[in-house]
Amino acid sequence: MSVHWFKDVSNLLGAIRLQVLRLFARAESLIQTGSLPLALLSLIVAVLAQGQLDRRQDMSTALILYGLAAALFALIFWPVGLERQYEEEGESHPLRAGPLAAGLALGFLSFFGFAHNRPSPLGLILWLGGLGLCIWALSDGGREGWTARLRSALAPQGLAVNWEWVALGAILAVGAFYRLVQLDLIPADMGWDLPHNYYDTRRILQGEHLIFFPANLGREGLFFYLSALCARIVGLSPYSLKLTTVLIGLLTIPALYLLARELFNREVAFYAAALLAINKWHIILSRSGFRVMLLPLFVILVLYFLSRALSTGRPLYFGLTGLSLGLGLHTYKAFPFVPPTLLLALVAYGLSRRERLGMLRRRWPSILLIFLIALVVFVPLGRYIYESPEGYAQREMRLFHTVEGPYRRSSSILLTLLGHLRRSVLMFNYEGDANSRFNVPFQRHLGFVSGVLFVLGTAYALRRWRHGHNVLLLTFLALLILPMALAMIPPGEAPNIFRSAGQIGPALIAAALPLALLRRRLGEVLAGIEGRQISFSLGLSPSSPQDWGEEAGGRRWERRWKDGVSGRTLLIALVALALLWEARETYTFYFRDYVHVLPDRHNYSFSREIARAIDYFADDGPAYIKVWPHWCEGSAVKAQLQVAGPDWDGEVLRLDPSLPPLSNLTGRAMFILHPEDREALAILRAFFPKGVGVEHRDDEGKTAFITFYGEK
Repeated sequence: MSVHWFKDVSNLLGAIRLQVLRLFARAESLIQTGSLPLALLSLIVAVLAQGQLDRRQDMSTALILYGLAAALFALIFWPVGLERQYEEEGESHPLRAGPLAAGLALGFLSFFGFAHNRPSPLGLILWLGGLGLCIWALSDGGREGWTARLRSALAPQGLAVNWEWVALGAILAVGAFYRLVQLDLIPADMGWDLPHNYYDTRRILQGEHLIFFPANLGREGLFFYLSALCARIVGLSPYSLKLTTVLIGLLTIPALYLLARELFNREVAFYAAALLAINKWHIILSRSGFRVMLLPLFVILVLYFLSRALSTGRPLYFGLTGLSLGLGLHTYKAFPFVPPTLLLALVAYGLSRRERLGMLRRRWPSILLIFLIALVVFVPLGRYIYESPEGYAQREMRLFHTVEGPYRRSSSILLTLLGHLRRSVLMFNYEGDANSRFNVPFQRHLGFVSGVLFVLGTAYALRRWRHGHNVLLLTFLALLILPMALAMIPPGEAPNIFRSAGQIGPALIAAALPLALLRRRLGEVLAGIEGRQISFSLGLSPSSPQDWGEEAGGRRWERRWKDGVSGRTLLIALVALALLWEARETYTFYFRDYVHVLPDRHNYSFSREIARAIDYFADDGPAYIKVWPHWCEGSAVKAQLQVAGPDWDGEVLRLDPSLPPLSNLTGRAMFILHPEDREALAILRAFFPKGVGVEHRDDEGKTAFITFYGEK
């Protein structure tokens, strides 16, 4: 009896399951039939949600709308595959085991040549030689493809220009405009950290080659060597520091293009590159002069070479993944989160499909090779950490002590961390960095268009996470929020535009996906009328004969204009319109709103103007700055001196007639005072009865500083 009852229940459940599947299939069929209107509906709902977030109106309703739009969009487009189709794994690619082992051995032996935070000639030879030998051992002749392409481009009939590179060049030109225009003026002030970058670069130019730069709580050195290379060409200045990050930012655009093309197709790659070119988050970092600019680039390179390695099986790409991973550890303190992210991405990739898990098991030596080569690249910094762990970790220790108190007072550390994570996730579309030096306070990090597209594209990638390399993209996008969300910074500094920079590339690839999907669906609808012409006629009736001349008389003249607009042209115009909307918002954000909030006082640079005053007086006598609380950064002033020189040392803590510099002063001198330092001004007027004080005003007419000129 019980057996029959069990069979009846099983049959009933099976019938119910079959009916549910049929209902889902019928609903899916209906959705696909009306997919274009529903897709446009999901886009409209997402736009409404983003508008409501921007107006700070009922965030819960806005998030619900966003969720509905994302779910509907993913439901409509999940059968549409944009992912790149990879060929079945072919024959294995042999590598030169002997040279590879020798290269790894030389690289690890170089550890003994990087003592005392300085590379020895032998250490450099072993390190670079070992890495070069490893890459040569892994190469398998893939460069022949590039040689063939070059021969084809330089054919006898003339130079063949690929439209792909022309379009990418146009995107780069737009990116260069946003990153180079008024670079010397915006941002005008160096702030508190940039002078340290200036002097560390200067140390390299003077022949002092460090591995890790311990000033300002310690910083990795790759950026300073790149800025020194740039300074060799254009001269060391605050401008050369910003030019270095601009060039790195421009290099990131084609790198993202290659990654998006590897993961999806050329169309998605173009959209992603264009969105990066006009992305306000990336533009601020590109113009900053800070080493964090290397973080998005190396995250993109790691993900690109990893994708190539998994799709081709070539050992060279596994090696280049390790090379990028190791170099990234020399860039910025948030990058150490990338190695565990890569490892977890591989685990998720293997769990997504059974055949992938088998492939990863077969390729475990190549995967191990990623981390071995990364360790070789890391050797110089590793030697410094071995000798001075407290020097390397001083920034983390200070941050730990900064957050220890708030977390200890918190009722729940878990709730505090969840609050961090929530604010970090909302930075894309709702509320971003509060620091006015690097953002319009609390503005979202993505533009309106890219923010809407990011939500829809992420939903699409999540729905198709098993397809292509979506799981790699999603893992990097999700886990690289941790440098900011975890307790590495004070609670009030989340979100942080610097520590979250590794997400820029994956986020904009996700934002590019809906453009390609909507363009494809619109193209299918317009396929029936593709190539037809849409005619426009314009009837013009002059209000008087004089409007058309004497020969017109009182007759009515009608002129007609006809032009053909194909469906393809219409689609391109719609995509271009969306990108232009984003570009316009970015221009307004950076060159108007951001300038308005920049320290000091609407982008007025105290340090630059004080440096100009000192240079102007340099031939007449010594110049001094009377230090005042919250006053300008002395090292920033020195970095911007053109005549007095960066070795100028005129900061004075106290003015006393019985103490230097007043006690031993002869001839003319200039003193720079804070406007509120009335005591110092009175001392100078008593000491120099015929002295003159001049007020220097900022762009708002407020007194920025006072220069007092006296003579003994």
